[in-house]
Formats: sequence, C-alpha cells, structure tokens
Amino acid sequence: MAAVNHRALEAIQTARPTGITRPRDLAGRRLAYNPTPRGRAMVRHLVAADGGDPDAVITVDAGYRELTVDDIAAGEADATFGTYWSWDALRGDLPEEQRLTWPVDEIGAPRYHSYLLGTSESLADARPDLVRAFLAATARGYASAAADQVGARALLERVIPYFSRPLIARSLSLVAPTWTDANGNWGVIDETRMGPYADWLARHKAVPHARDWRSSYTNDLLATAAAGAE
Repeated sequence: MAAVNHRALEAIQTARPTGITRPRDLAGRRLAYNPTPRGRAMVRHLVAADGGDPDAVITVDAGYRELTVDDIAAGEADATFGTYWSWDALRGDLPEEQRLTWPVDEIGAPRYHSYLLGTSESLADARPDLVRAFLAATARGYASAAADQVGARALLERVIPYFSRPLIARSLSLVAPTWTDANGNWGVIDETRMGPYADWLARHKAVPHARDWRSSYTNDLLATAAAGAE
C-alpha cells in the first residue's frame, strides 16, 4: 500500500587491497552473501552485466550476517553482496579510501523498491479509515525526519544506542532522499518498477510467476489518505 524506498539499497562492497576493481572481477573470488534464489540471481545478473563469468564466483554463505569491510580486510571473504550502501557499508574501521562500494542500481540491477509497506486485505476492507490515517501519519513522519535530521537522529539514538552519532547522521543523510520519488511524493508505488522487477524475479525463478503483480499492491489508500490530509 506504500513504497518506503524509491531505489535499491543493496550494494557490493570490497576493499582495495583485494585487487577487485569492478563487479566482473568477482569471478574466481569469494563473495559473502545470503544465497537465496533471489540473491543468487542478483549476483549472477550483476557479474554478467559487467562482462564477468557468474559461474566462477565462489559463494561464501554468510546467512543473515552482514559482513563489514573489516571482515573483508581480515580475509573472511573478498567482497560482500547485500550490504546496504546507506548503513552496513558505512560501518567498520577500514579507512574510507580503502573501500569500494557499488550500489546495485548503479551497476545494472533492475529497478525496484527496497521496502514496501503492506497490510492485510481484510483490514483494508474492514477499516480503510484506519489504514488511511496510518498512511497519512507515516507520510508526515518520513517528511519530518527528512526535514529535521538532527531531531530524527536524536530519536534514533534512543533505540539504537550502540551506534555512533556520526554513523547515524551520515546514514540518515544518505537514505532520506530515497524516501520520495522524483516528484517529491512519499509512498507512491511505481508500476514501471513493479512490473519489470516481477518479470525479472520470475525469469530467474526467484518467484513462481509474475502474472499477479498488478493485484499485489494499490496506491488508492495512499491517494485518499493524502487527499484527506489536505
């Protein structure tokens, strides 16, 4: 019922001492990620898009763990996939000049919304007023966080107290622009992303088929929530 991010947040990350300078260099190297069907498909797509051999990539099953550049420097892997360029890629002690981070939507990935906000059809049918009120409040919250990042950072520090203030501040400044589309709208789900991405997922067998993608979302609740807020 709403899009949270209007671009992909995933990235491939490596460290300069590995000698990897572009995605195709991952052939023959150890790439740490969670090898789900979708993850494997994306890795193969990105390496092939740069002219590399996806069959030659050595998978290091990291499960749900997100390796940092410090782990790469320590030799656990040569690179990572799935790291968020607006969060995980910022962590670690390795100097910035020794890091290489490639957002996937800059190296050939299909366009997609990283996160979508959903509800059940039963709640949307039974209490559309409640859902619209929630969407209106959420839109105001994201707008406020983007406009007042100092205030947003102070709130975030209360729930993620073990991360440094500069890290949270930098992450906020990077991710906030992804919260709105090219027209400055929060939440609007883009069918030019949804359709091609659904087809891509089906083609790579990450989902059984793509025929129901149009029925998987609606912008109607968001539109009426915005109209009511005005």
